[in-house]
Amino acid sequence: MPALTFKLAGDPRQVNTLRQVVKAKLPVLVLQDVVVSSNTSQYDNQYIEDRFGNVPVHSLAPSLVGQDVRIAQTNTSQEVKVVTTNDFVLVGIETEVSVQNLFPPTELRTFDGVVHSLPIELLDLNPGESVEVTCTIRRALTGDNGRYIIAPVCFFKGVMDEAAASKAYEQLPQELKTDEYRKNWEMLYSHQHTVPNSYTFVIDVLENSGYTNVSAVAAACDIIVDSITASKMWKVKVEDDDSTHMEIVMDEYVGYLFEYALFGKPGIQFVKYGKRHPHDSSGTLRLKTDSVEVDVIKLIQAAVEPLRRFYLGISSSIGGKRLHATLQKALDAFKRSDVSEKRERLVQLGVDRARTESAAEDDLDTMAEVWLQQTERKAVPDLNDEAPAEKNAEEIKSE
Repeated sequence: MPALTFKLAGDPRQVNTLRQVVKAKLPVLVLQDVVVSSNTSQYDNQYIEDRFGNVPVHSLAPSLVGQDVRIAQTNTSQEVKVVTTNDFVLVGIETEVSVQNLFPPTELRTFDGVVHSLPIELLDLNPGESVEVTCTIRRALTGDNGRYIIAPVCFFKGVMDEAAASKAYEQLPQELKTDEYRKNWEMLYSHQHTVPNSYTFVIDVLENSGYTNVSAVAAACDIIVDSITASKMWKVKVEDDDSTHMEIVMDEYVGYLFEYALFGKPGIQFVKYGKRHPHDSSGTLRLKTDSVEVDVIKLIQAAVEPLRRFYLGISSSIGGKRLHATLQKALDAFKRSDVSEKRERLVQLGVDRARTESAAEDDLDTMAEVWLQQTERKAVPDLNDEAPAEKNAEEIKSE
């Protein structure tokens, strides 16, 4: 699976929030509660428990939570038997999902053009050895444990300003312009000249993680949008001794967004988000206003819409051109409707009425497009929704 690269225009905290959510907040299914019922192999129970806990589950279906999978193998041959994920058996709850779908092998093409199917190797059993292990599928987040990370490659970098870099090089003293320095300049120094608030985002998810590059970015945007929208119900704590000092408890990745959004706003003298400890999942947004008349709640609500639109735009741009033909046809019909019909249709599709009524007219089409993308990911999870290797979110949106 090739890495997905696309360009974003925004504050670095907005872009870093997307990276944080992909790294730590995406829901995944994992193997937990590993029980070794019998073991006569060369491996101790602790090793087996840790080994099985590292196996990724290639699914996001909530119906699988609580499902048990088991391996019971005895080597009756005179050769070493390799136990792989193909030996897993589903037990307990009836499900239409096969073991091969939950633990698909890696397809590897060798130099001779032959494609080999390589399941994950778990244990080696010597002649006469046996093992029986049961695991339970549980729900977790990508940040709960280092083994649950689905995107080992996920970063962003500034877009180089080639004109500024070229101008800076021309201004260098002539004695520095050697062939050796030129190589260093092209590899390192030239990249210090960047376009303000313009970034290249790169993501490459694991092949059997249950996500694709596109769906991981879209799911992260959905999570951020939901958290930003929920901020309208947050409680503001006002200090009794000075009613111009206020505190709001927020999740980490949302707190820095509102610090950025409220900084420099009229009536705000000071705004800073911080955590007591780096491992805390939430922190406190502290504000000081000019006077008690400043409506902090109103300022927060005003900041919600631009932030929400930013991430809706990413989700729409990355996957919008890859909608299934039937869903794309439904979206085209939606866009031809008048505003009142659009709002009513969104409510029928399951979007909260208050959110639909408060949305700007320009956002209705985007909301419908994001909903259809979510429907596609849930209803047709095997669709090949990979985008080309290089996509510019702003350019796609304008097409």
